[in-house]
Amino acid sequence: MENSRIGVVVITHQRRAEAMRAVARLAALAEGPPVVLVDNGSSDGTADAVRREFPQVKVLALARNLGADRA
Repeated sequence: MENSRIGVVVITHQRRAEAMRAVARLAALAEGPPVVLVDNGSSDGTADAVRREFPQVKVLALARNLGADRA
């Protein structure tokens, strides 16, 4: 059951194993929140792995590491 009032954004860089575990836990939630994974220019295959294993997750893969906003 997808709850449109709650969503989760996961931001990652070079943390494929950790990102996969986090997304797996989120995917298992009964509430079924929509999940977006933002891959900040990883070269470890994170974005492709998440797309393959969790097709319900929206993946935004940045071409390079843009770092954190310091505003």
